[in-house]
Amino acid sequence: AFPPPPAGKVSTGPIRRGGSNDPGVAAARRMFAAPRLYKRLYAWYLRAVARDAAYAALVAGWSEKTTAEHLALIARREAYRERWFEHLRGAAVDFVLCVPNALPATPHGGMREGFKGCGYTFLWNIVSCCSRSLPARALLLRLLLRR
Repeated sequence: AFPPPPAGKVSTGPIRRGGSNDPGVAAARRMFAAPRLYKRLYAWYLRAVARDAAYAALVAGWSEKTTAEHLALIARREAYRERWFEHLRGAAVDFVLCVPNALPATPHGGMREGFKGCGYTFLWNIVSCCSRSLPARALLLRLLLRR
């Protein structure tokens, strides 16, 4: 059993001495630990120069939350989730078909930059939709070989 991690440090608590983290998570943790002024300046750069308002909003709010802030974020997520499922019920949608990832397979060490490219697939985690990936390439090959 591991000792409980310090508050807000859940992602690195279970890593043993000498262990390492994914390069993308390590980069994200460095940004998380950066001073707020740096994050505000970087968020301004992302918004004004790089024209990436979505990532700028993430960077600007990337700080350890108090319990009250954390619970408020959970309430917002749950409200969003409820609106999502109300919309699906109203539209009489039984399932949503989409690709699991818009990017090709990631090479070893490739998540240093790739974690930012997960994009729309996070929606399924936020709304807690169950999913299943189908081996489409293998299925397609079987179908083509049958002809």
